[in-house]
Amino acid sequence: MAGFREHIGFSSLFGFFYGLSMLLVPGINYTQAILAGLLTSFGGMLPDLDSQSGRPTREMFGLLGAILPVMFSGR
Repeated sequence: MAGFREHIGFSSLFGFFYGLSMLLVPGINYTQAILAGLLTSFGGMLPDLDSQSGRPTREMFGLLGAILPVMFSGR
C-alpha cells in the first residue's frame, strides 16, 4: 500500500492540473477552479486517516486550522 507521502504528492499534482483544466470550461471562474484543485489535493489525505503513525491526522488538522478561520471570517 502506498504511504502518506505518495498519496499527498499525487493528489496535489492531480489537484493542480485539475484546477488548471477547470479554467478551460466555460462558466467556471478562478475561485471555483482553485477550490476544486484544493479539495482534490485535500482528498489525497483521506485514505491515510486511519494510519497508526498519526502523521496524516496531524497534517489534516493543521491544514483545517489554517483554512477554516479564513473561510468563516466573512470576507
